[in-house]
Amino acid sequence: IYSLQFYNTETTSASSTSSWLVGAGKSGLIALWDCNNSDMTTEEDQTSYVESVMSWKGHQGRWIADARFLPPPNSSNAEVPSRLLTAGNDGTVCHWDLSTTSLTTGAPKLIHQ
Repeated sequence: IYSLQFYNTETTSASSTSSWLVGAGKSGLIALWDCNNSDMTTEEDQTSYVESVMSWKGHQGRWIADARFLPPPNSSNAEVPSRLLTAGNDGTVCHWDLSTTSLTTGAPKLIHQ
């Protein structure tokens, strides 16, 4: 993993927050985790982990240098991130719409490259 970023907002409930994590790195892969998910898997050695909500190959290069959530549009306090920028060693920057995914691949919609 070459890049990690948290997306953390307070939800409409004053005592609650919404947390998401994006990770990107080797082989041009990007993954998104919902850190609010309580469905954790525990291995025999008692190691716990949360499965990613989605993962996809986002770049043709060998690695992704950076992945960053964009702020919500119109200064709204969105609980779920909707936009993501990634930069790869293939020389491209990709703008992703996380609210729209492909039915065949499960990858988010690529808005601009």
